[in-house]
Amino acid sequence: MNLLGITHALEGNTALKFLGLASCGTSDSGLVTLMGASAGHPRLVSLDLCDAQYG
Repeated sequence: MNLLGITHALEGNTALKFLGLASCGTSDSGLVTLMGASAGHPRLVSLDLCDAQYG
């Protein structure tokens, strides 16, 4: 498993911080926790790194 720690700044003063474990290639799905501040309210979203595309 690989530990991810990615911070990505989006339009406005919104910053999304990706933190989770990637286990692509194993029996478990690669998941990442998406923590983002929107209008002052944090959000938690689970994504599949194996299928998700970033760019």
